[in-house]
Amino acid sequence: MPTKTNHTLKNSFYFITITCYKWYSLLKSADVYDYFPTWVTHLTKGGVLVCGFVFMPNHLHLLVFVSSSNANLNTLIGNSKRFLAYEIVKRLKEKRKTVVLEKLRQGVRPEEQQKGKKHQVFQPSFDAKEVQGEDEIVRVLDYMHHNPVSKKWRLVHDFLYYPYSSAIYYKNRQQAYISVVDYRDVWEYQASASSKE
Repeated sequence: MPTKTNHTLKNSFYFITITCYKWYSLLKSADVYDYFPTWVTHLTKGGVLVCGFVFMPNHLHLLVFVSSSNANLNTLIGNSKRFLAYEIVKRLKEKRKTVVLEKLRQGVRPEEQQKGKKHQVFQPSFDAKEVQGEDEIVRVLDYMHHNPVSKKWRLVHDFLYYPYSSAIYYKNRQQAYISVVDYRDVWEYQASASSKE
């Protein structure tokens, strides 16, 4: 069972990874890419700024900034994963993906079944690493944005043309299909606020 880490730092950037159960390509199978604008809006309302993203077939990466508000990253991501899981299951049912749904049903542990859980859509936890310094932010964004053309993926010829990514925004400030908050604006604001303290 994964150890749950409580991410409590405020006024911090985080690199977040959420992975589908057993690395199944559920985001693609359920075709939920059009749902992500709604999903990101939920995150934003919860108190985080989404500064970068890439949605792959079986996982997703986010660069977020957690302000000093009452945002609780663990709760917010946990709830967001649940909403996304419901949407994935709903769409898999609509597409009659019965074999996939059965695999997800079999993945639910008995103690979770007793609580009413019916499908294991994601890995039980999520990965969140604090990102410190502008150089590290740039490295994280570069890694995220090149994900669609790295290793086994080759989803597009040029990473800038992958539609489910914030790469095009950071290339020419052309908003992607999901609006992001430019990390540079957040970084400059934080630096300015720190100098006034």
